[in-house]
Amino acid sequence: VFCCLSLVTNMKIDQSKLGKYLPESPVNCKLFIDKLKSCDRQELHELLKSITIWHIETCVLYDWIDVLDLFDSILEEACIQSGTWMLNLDVLHFTTLLIEHSYSRYIYNSIEYLIILLQSSDLNIVCGVLSLLYVFSRRSNFITRLRIEKKQALIYRLGFLAETWGGRENGFDLVRCCSIQNSSNFPEYATNFHFPYAISSESISKQIDILNVHMVGSNASSVMEMILDEHKLSEDKQIKLFTNLRLV
Repeated sequence: VFCCLSLVTNMKIDQSKLGKYLPESPVNCKLFIDKLKSCDRQELHELLKSITIWHIETCVLYDWIDVLDLFDSILEEACIQSGTWMLNLDVLHFTTLLIEHSYSRYIYNSIEYLIILLQSSDLNIVCGVLSLLYVFSRRSNFITRLRIEKKQALIYRLGFLAETWGGRENGFDLVRCCSIQNSSNFPEYATNFHFPYAISSESISKQIDILNVHMVGSNASSVMEMILDEHKLSEDKQIKLFTNLRLV
């Protein structure tokens, strides 16, 4: 993951600010929570992988605080180190199901990690985060209630994801991208990377040009680090550059 960690504070849920606890959790909910808490990482992976539909009663999110804090630690690791992504995908998928079938969603406190994971080199992770954000936006006012800096960071990243990347102008639109089965059939220019930017302090424009960018580094993050060694970019330009670079 290429990221700026300036957004991150303490993500664990502060239980002292939650007020009095409301109803007692359903029995099947409590049993499943205890089971999750007793798992090691491999057991957790196997358990979450098996869950494709929600099988527990709708419950208050307070009941899941310990599980959400556990997931928060896993998301934190995903943001700061490389490794296998499967467990993190399972965590995102399960959290999406949980949010969809619970209430008091405002206590969820891992939004900064979700924002960072939108910059993952793995587009499966990006899709997992988008699915979770979609449930939040559809089922609650969680996103609209975010603090301004978090909301702005999220809007920036979603906006860059939604932008056109210039494929149609080169005869390579989204339909063609989805219809090509063999990577050898992609046009040669499809992996040429061009990124113009302006330096406001010097009132000049520059452009980053990398041909066959897929052959330059092991992944988008490594190429990004190489670019930043030579070009000084503001954080918002870095985010936009990486979003474009990852797609190419």
